Amino acid sequence: MDSETKKTDAHFFRSSFVLLVTTLTAAAIHYAYQFAMGRMLGPADYGVFAALFSIIYIVHAPVQAVQLTLTKFVAEFDAKNNLGAVRNMFFSATRIIFLISLVIFFLCILLRGAIAEFLNISDSGIIFWFSFIFLGILIVAVARGVLQGMQKFKALGSNLIIEAIIKFGIGVALVLAGFRVVGALMGTNISLILAFILAFAVSYKAVKQSMGEKLNTSEKSAIYKYAVPMLIALSVVTFMYSIDVILVKHFFPPEDAGIYSAAALVAKVIFFALLPISQAMFPKIAELRIKRENYSGIFIKSVLMAAGLSAIAAAVYFMAPGFVLNLLFGSAYDAAIPLIGLFGLAISLLSISYVFINYFLATGRTMFSYVLPFFAATEAILIWLWHGSLFQVVSIITIIMGAVLLVSVANFFFIRAHLENN
Repeated sequence: MDSETKKTDAHFFRSSFVLLVTTLTAAAIHYAYQFAMGRMLGPADYGVFAALFSIIYIVHAPVQAVQLTLTKFVAEFDAKNNLGAVRNMFFSATRIIFLISLVIFFLCILLRGAIAEFLNISDSGIIFWFSFIFLGILIVAVARGVLQGMQKFKALGSNLIIEAIIKFGIGVALVLAGFRVVGALMGTNISLILAFILAFAVSYKAVKQSMGEKLNTSEKSAIYKYAVPMLIALSVVTFMYSIDVILVKHFFPPEDAGIYSAAALVAKVIFFALLPISQAMFPKIAELRIKRENYSGIFIKSVLMAAGLSAIAAAVYFMAPGFVLNLLFGSAYDAAIPLIGLFGLAISLLSISYVFINYFLATGRTMFSYVLPFFAATEAILIWLWHGSLFQVVSIITIIMGAVLLVSVANFFFIRAHLENN
């Protein structure tokens, strides 16, 4: 290993550590908020809150695709010192996503009755206040994509922490004041808008002096060509860890839906805790690829890190499910204990797969994205047809997540063999 490679690896792990610490801190606060809502609202109302957040995750997935697309191309333009292109991407994406946010906001308000009926929510006014979340959660991803692409991990991490603190403080205060689910939603609304203002200010400062040329036709074509499989991949992953909560809210009684939502959230701690590994790996591999430098070592280390931590987390969930659940949600959710171990395994498998998916996208090998919708559709159909118990739903998810990981690994070795033969 030459000195330049050692320097690159050292910088990668320093950056990963900064992003890991700040992201985990923010995630811990977000999860503390969810757990606080679970305890304060009780299983029935928490089932409503969790189902609405699952809708947010699914709708937000396309914008995550925009964020990672921005991350990739900002990293490449930054590597070429073409900050003018970064600036143009930033402002164009902000305008487009803002308009999309308005459309989703008004659609949600217009369809609030139908949404409430499907989710067995008696008060459609909850959906009205829920709609305002889309004015912030979509557009903040644009500014964060620029920060991530330029590897400004301290600014990105700080923004995530500030959002989490504001949401926790305002949301808990409003719930204590008696606003229940609406209060929990309003804490999220306010924190996202303030987070966008701060992230936009930092991103704008980084690119405001760069008045370079506009993106040419080939650059725009490359961005759009890349964005489509990115959109598919992230939408499918988000769909796979969210649709179950929505369907359970539709098919099961309110108390059971709340119990399941608690188990799902505890399991997803694993996914979001390991997310920084992919977030740090993605722009670094994109940068090294454009510089024609070796990036396989970073990928292998990222996979091993994710696999090792996932294995430890899954083992804890199997050996001490009651301790984990009661620590986070309290005894009111004890009925979820039988679900915790298997659910933890399912999300662990997804967490490892997500590293592979990010690797495929960062290296431009995007055809794998078109395979993923098959797994998402299969999961939804199987749950729709077979939902005799909550454990049966979790079993279906575990089988699907295992299949995704097997196909991801197979695709990696297929690509590797193809490169060696050429």
